[in-house]
Amino acid sequence: MTGGCAHREKGIYNTAACEFNVHPNQIRLGRNHLTEQLPKLISNRRPQQEKAREELEAELFLRIGQLKMEIEGLKKITYAPVTMKRAKVEKEMVVISIVRRSIINQG
Repeated sequence: MTGGCAHREKGIYNTAACEFNVHPNQIRLGRNHLTEQLPKLISNRRPQQEKAREELEAELFLRIGQLKMEIEGLKKITYAPVTMKRAKVEKEMVVISIVRRSIINQG
């Protein structure tokens, strides 16, 4: 505590004002401002979080769909002759990695 605060009446605002070396009215005004603005700050986060969650879900569902299509394509060529497998891989499944291509070609 500073020397100037020792003789003042003790209370929440006065104690905080002495601790931070400001006037008690500044503490009160700051608290009031925070009390008014806090609900707005909290409510503004929810839409952003929900939007981010929806975007992530959309990306994941898109990826799931792509993988399902890839699986279906691989199922179709599993029992085909090797030459037919190579042709399918080269034409339709350009995005399949080299490792997957080598596995397909071996079978």
